[in-house]
Amino acid sequence: MDRQWSADEVGRAKLSNDPRVIDASRYATEYGVAEYLAAGPQLYLEWQNAWSPGLHPRGAALVSAAVDLHRAGIQEPVSRQLLERLHSVYLEARGGVRLRPESILDAFHWALEPLHATSSLLVPVRDDMYRAFEYLAGALARGRKNRDLPDEVWTAAIDDFALEVVHSVGHRAEKARKYEFATRAYERLAAAGISDGSFHLGYIAAKQNKLEDAEFWYLRAIEQGSNVARNNLGLVLARNGREDEAATWFREAAQEGDAHAMRNLGHYLLDREEWDEARELFVSFMSKTPSVAKMLMGQLCIKQSEYQKAEEWLQDALGDGNNDAWFYLGVAQEKQDALDSASASYRRALEAGNEQSANNLAGILEKLGQLEEAESLYRSRLEKADDGHVVFNLAGLLARTGRHEEAETFYRRSIAAGSEYAKNNLALMLSDQGRKEEAEKLLREAASEGDTRAMANLAAICRRKGAPREALTWINRALALSKREYYVEMGMVQEALGEPNKAMLWYRRAMDDGNYRGAVSLGFLYERQGKSKAARKLYVEAAENGESHALFHLGQLYLYRRDYCVARKYLTKAEEAGEDVYHMLAFLALRDGDLVRARALLDKAQEKDSPQVLMIREMLTSAEEHAGAT
Repeated sequence: MDRQWSADEVGRAKLSNDPRVIDASRYATEYGVAEYLAAGPQLYLEWQNAWSPGLHPRGAALVSAAVDLHRAGIQEPVSRQLLERLHSVYLEARGGVRLRPESILDAFHWALEPLHATSSLLVPVRDDMYRAFEYLAGALARGRKNRDLPDEVWTAAIDDFALEVVHSVGHRAEKARKYEFATRAYERLAAAGISDGSFHLGYIAAKQNKLEDAEFWYLRAIEQGSNVARNNLGLVLARNGREDEAATWFREAAQEGDAHAMRNLGHYLLDREEWDEARELFVSFMSKTPSVAKMLMGQLCIKQSEYQKAEEWLQDALGDGNNDAWFYLGVAQEKQDALDSASASYRRALEAGNEQSANNLAGILEKLGQLEEAESLYRSRLEKADDGHVVFNLAGLLARTGRHEEAETFYRRSIAAGSEYAKNNLALMLSDQGRKEEAEKLLREAASEGDTRAMANLAAICRRKGAPREALTWINRALALSKREYYVEMGMVQEALGEPNKAMLWYRRAMDDGNYRGAVSLGFLYERQGKSKAARKLYVEAAENGESHALFHLGQLYLYRRDYCVARKYLTKAEEAGEDVYHMLAFLALRDGDLVRARALLDKAQEKDSPQVLMIREMLTSAEEHAGAT
């Protein structure tokens, strides 16, 4: 086989499925593909075997120094003097004089000898300048023998080479999580006025949550001419709670055409519901980065509940090649209950690298009843989840499927990861298990930390315990944070305080806000006041707007009125919606003389010790005894 291949042959080699052939094709001009593939493994074995005492351990150490400098990011030839200086580190680590090392001249002679064709372990480039045969570093990686580089190698790579080389060394050290050496490399660049050095120092500081240091270095990078540092500075400021300052930097970077800054500025405006400014800004982005602008317009339409328009914008963004739009297309479809379409979009987003879509896809799978796949998806992302969301959602699925012990483990792991609602949800699960004191303690912790859900749930606990004044304190705190969904709980607290008229106002406010739980609560208040006609009207309105508990109350209302046919209709619908109406349906079955069905329904009742359930059970037992005696 010819040593040098044709351009077509090398081109085909680059398209190979074998990574060794692809690697060899990179050196087709210098060595030839066949020679590289044949000589490489042999030279690697020569190097590894040379460490034996009395063979060529000093030569092996010289090669190790050259290989590790290459691994540290040095692509340039290295001097004989540097190899001599560094090789002793490897020699001593392997046993030093006990290896009976050869002389330095013999070591170089062996390492430079063409053992196979024209290839040698050290390749001479010019007078006293060498580099390691390229195959060797790749073989270490493929053999999973990528040991840590000695500190002396990192230090030499940073201090002994030109600035343009040091940038690559910083990247390699950063990738290897040797942040001390990455920092030293980037500091050398920054001191020379090179913005990339300052930028990466900011990036490392931000990664280590040293936000003040990150801010300092990003500002330095901007002074040195970096455009991308503006966006990163904005991210650091936002993490530090300085969102308005962050938006200023996002805006500057966006005007320079930074697509990431456009997204971040867009999210800032959308989170603050500044619709007009957002729309104007997104239109202005059309001339700079249309695919990003269209995606942002889609997000704006989702925020404004214009889901069809959102789909149009997002489809356009996808047509422009913006794969990030798959995620938001899934959101728009999910909002319209197009679960199969949303599932497909989230899958495409996940394939495109959007990890956030895993949570949404698993949530869709839960809604579709595909619990095993949903759980598998959550578990596959556990190691990739650094924000607690995957752990939190898995805990919720486990809790809903009755695996409370494992759910508690994941909720506590989610709490440790800083998840906002994990304490509240764990508390609710523990409360259902009868662990009331633990639950209340968790709710108090979460409420004190600012969790509005925990505040509302704690208010409900205090109200039921007969402490309406404390309940009022907690529900006021929740409402002060503009959480309008807690209007109904405020109404209940007002009832507990003996203020039915105030309670009515809060229930009405909930209804005006589109929350028909308020209609159910107001209807129940009217019912207790003897205003059954007004109560029935409110229940019907709530049921028509999707409130299943209104069906419970309608069934109960008609049951009290002995209109059993209408009662059965509403109670059957309530059961289908998941309401606990089994004791009332058991009563109707008992009336019909179907004692077997009555017993089966009564056994399903969740509040088995409630007065109504106990009364119906007593009636049923009496009927069964009578039937048996007959």
